[in-house]
Amino acid sequence: MQSFDVVVVGNGVAAQRAVISAHDSGSSVILLSSDGWGGVDEQEHYAGFAAPIDEYDHISHRYDTISLASYLNDQTVVDSWLRKATNELAILERWGMNIRRASDGSFHLSNGLGQSVARVATSGGLTGRSIAKILDEQRLKRDILHRVDWIPLSLIHKEGAVKGIIGINSELGALETILSKSIILAGNGYNSAWSGTGTAWGVELDLALRADIPVRNLEQRSYHPLFVNGTNIGLPLSLIGDGAVIRTSSGEVIEPNSTANELAHQMIHSGQCVLDARMIDENSLTWAIASRELLNDRFGLDLINDVIPIEPKIHLTHGGLINDQYGRVLDETWTSWFTGLYCAGDIAISGILGKAPVEGNRLMSSIISGSVSGQHAATWSQDQGMSKADEVESVVSKVSDEFSSWISKKPEKYHPRLTDLPFRLAKIMRDVLGEKMNKNALVQSLKEISSIQEALEEVVPENKSLFHNSSLRKILGWKAASRLSERSIQHAITRTELGEEDKPVHTWSSEKQSSSTLNLWNGPKN
Repeated sequence: MQSFDVVVVGNGVAAQRAVISAHDSGSSVILLSSDGWGGVDEQEHYAGFAAPIDEYDHISHRYDTISLASYLNDQTVVDSWLRKATNELAILERWGMNIRRASDGSFHLSNGLGQSVARVATSGGLTGRSIAKILDEQRLKRDILHRVDWIPLSLIHKEGAVKGIIGINSELGALETILSKSIILAGNGYNSAWSGTGTAWGVELDLALRADIPVRNLEQRSYHPLFVNGTNIGLPLSLIGDGAVIRTSSGEVIEPNSTANELAHQMIHSGQCVLDARMIDENSLTWAIASRELLNDRFGLDLINDVIPIEPKIHLTHGGLINDQYGRVLDETWTSWFTGLYCAGDIAISGILGKAPVEGNRLMSSIISGSVSGQHAATWSQDQGMSKADEVESVVSKVSDEFSSWISKKPEKYHPRLTDLPFRLAKIMRDVLGEKMNKNALVQSLKEISSIQEALEEVVPENKSLFHNSSLRKILGWKAASRLSERSIQHAITRTELGEEDKPVHTWSSEKQSSSTLNLWNGPKN
């Protein structure tokens, strides 16, 4: 049974930044990823990295972040993290990020959707992927352990503190227990619940929920306006910053006047839309080469000469854990820390995104949340003792027995195919948690979600092997997505009951507690 000071669970830029930060702060650390390299961060290329580089301070950036999120923020966290944005971008550049520059050699910054001034830095249309590659290279230079296809099953916790984690080591084909002083859940959202495809299931967030740790704002979600019509292929928002426009079927230009969410709503009400990038200058087109090649290879479309049929789709969930500026996971009173547990990435930035993210803030917050949580976890762990194997034996045995009982069962009756269930779930989520929310429809949908969950319990992989079993991983992933979807609807019902209150509040629930409200954070109390 191995042990580490810090265990990072997840994949993508937040997880990579967290594991590097923990290592550089002097801790023994391991990264456990259920995906291979790259994972579910394919969506990170939709926007750049927001930082107040050409500004005297971060105050204007803070105002844009808070006001356009309808003040559903934890302002202490917003202030703390935005102060770090420029420094984190400088670190990424030093490590090799190829930031687009203007003719005079300065950073080429764009007025991203929702930003009042130019503060979004990019590497063209592949910013997130470029950063993911750079961080992976930095991890390899440090010789940090990384296990891929490691499927988490359960946190090991006792008396409000984490002790380790148990999961499936696909390389060994067996269950594995890893002890730790601290754990960082660096997860993406569960937006696959709206598409029925992909691997954004919210596995890390579900781990916390099943440990009875409060989750919040699961009803909040965002659109990306530039999906190629009828596909799950998105184009980067940097195209709009470079001069591309969105036109209706009549040729009228839709002027983006706020966030990507607002632009998506305009498009929904305008009917069929196209992206017209024919006026983009030659220099900007060189930074859009990946989008040009993608459109040509997949659809035979030329970004320079053709208009691209597009539609908005939900691509980001804002819901996550309750955390402070160090990434520590707190309870619903903001006063107690679930000792040793941290979060980063999409599940840590609910207090930043609020009701609507401004362009560049998601990637920025993912990087910063990984950096601060890794550093704090490493520093805190240096003064802590490691749990012993016999102290967690009963928990490990219980999880192992439950998993063995589930995977070995042979249903006596016909059970639905897994491929049917994700699309049933996605249809429900698009219908009731699309552009608007209706309480009656939300209440009715809970029954449908429950029937999907019951069906998922009957789905077991035909292949019982634990060696790189993709079917097993998908089944467990969609079970997590269905649980989070149910909670999302419960939170949405709570939100509709609040009406148009003057005072913004979070929604929250836990495994044992039904949905309720939580005041915004006004600063540290613990």
